[in-house]
Amino acid sequence: MPNLKIEAKKNYDSVVQRNEHAKNVLKVLDENKNFLLLGHTLPDADCISSLCAWALIIVKLKKKVSIYLPGNVPEQIAYLLDICRYNQISVFLDDIPENLKVEAIFILDTPKPEMIDASPRIWKLIESPDIIKAEIDHHLESDASSLTSEELRFVSSASSTCELIAYLIYKIGSKTDFVKKYETGVLFTRNVILSILTGIIGDTKNGVRFVSKRDKRMFNLFSKSLESKLDELTIKNSNNLANLEQVFDVIQSLSLNEKILIEELLENEIKRENISAVILDDDKSRELINKTDDYSLFVNTIKDVTDILAEHSGKTGLTMYLEEQEKRLYQIRIRCSKSYNKIDLRTILTNLKIENGGGHPGAIGLRIPPDAGLSQKEIFDMIAREIDLMVSKV
Repeated sequence: MPNLKIEAKKNYDSVVQRNEHAKNVLKVLDENKNFLLLGHTLPDADCISSLCAWALIIVKLKKKVSIYLPGNVPEQIAYLLDICRYNQISVFLDDIPENLKVEAIFILDTPKPEMIDASPRIWKLIESPDIIKAEIDHHLESDASSLTSEELRFVSSASSTCELIAYLIYKIGSKTDFVKKYETGVLFTRNVILSILTGIIGDTKNGVRFVSKRDKRMFNLFSKSLESKLDELTIKNSNNLANLEQVFDVIQSLSLNEKILIEELLENEIKRENISAVILDDDKSRELINKTDDYSLFVNTIKDVTDILAEHSGKTGLTMYLEEQEKRLYQIRIRCSKSYNKIDLRTILTNLKIENGGGHPGAIGLRIPPDAGLSQKEIFDMIAREIDLMVSKV
């Protein structure tokens, strides 16, 4: 990654400040004509959905937009790419063309700059002072950071980045001058709604990953409102997705390769009082990653297995494996069960002073290098003790 100025992300001090930053982001849309949208490496449903939804809005404003998405898209949500292509949105799976005209870049759903999915050619654009860089994101954990200037950063506490996209679209619709200038017509089209709901539902597991009453309230507000609009715009008795449950079922469906990998991973399950876990040693990690032959599929399946383990436990689930893609790190994911939202898993990061990690109250990820002097068992024991302590205080 180039040597750029990096700043910590922080939530807004007031509604006034939040609205001012939203206004700045919309100004970027208004004053430029050619956009490039970027997400994070190993993109998940919220990342891909936010790229699609924001691109659809840019097209609505009669402007040109491209998406860089080299990571494998889970087949369950590949319909988002079909939506983009149908709407003449360029989706580059390899590199962007050398002559691609770009005036402004939007970085979406990306916790920190080193996670931006960008080719060397794109990094040159990011480095250029002539290219405007703006950001929309909901990650506010301890290590969340940004390379965009603060005034062009719409980063706020939310269930998902797609929730923030929905908020900005409502803002656009409320600006009479904006609507008249671009003759936008209906902003919440069926495809925009479907994209946003896919992200919101995917990132929150249909609203179960919350501890905060505020997050739950906002999820219900946006999801129910958009679900109602989706139902109105869906042809009755068609096979098209028409409600939250149908979208969730599609996201949750598994390919044959995922089913086989899940079964093999669960063979390694261990159980304690408040946690079920799958811990892969170095050799087993390499074996399963190489056997999968698709690292993004492996990562997405690990996320699913963490959810399954949480349900097995009734409280929390954990997975740990060795990643050797760029740096050697133990990748650890922890989830709360759907029926157990009494603890905030982010407390683990704070108490153990882990800087390389983050997430939501009900779902976190952290990374620890093998040379930190801790074995996998010692890491697991530390985390299990923290969970036991939190559960005992409920």
